[in-house]
Amino acid sequence: MEEGHGKRGSSRESCLDILDFKDIAAKNWELFKESLSKGSGKKEQQLHWIDQLNDIRKIAMHSSKNVPVTLGQLAQLEETEEWLNHKSLRCHCPRAE
Repeated sequence: MEEGHGKRGSSRESCLDILDFKDIAAKNWELFKESLSKGSGKKEQQLHWIDQLNDIRKIAMHSSKNVPVTLGQLAQLEETEEWLNHKSLRCHCPRAE
């Protein structure tokens, strides 16, 4: 795909889905472990929150199926947002501008 001709944006990164970012993190685990691991266990278990996030994203993005996001899923999103915000404050990673 040529740069600037993606259907979702002009950069290569804009063509990635949430699960693509999960795959990138898994393949570069030492780089992303501190900022993206949630819980304990194996790498896949620590990244499972991204699968859950994607499941909720699919419901919201495909609203024509008339399946609402549940209150439990909404609570999960809010908890994930809070957790990510807390992680980003602790992470010593350089931020992209």
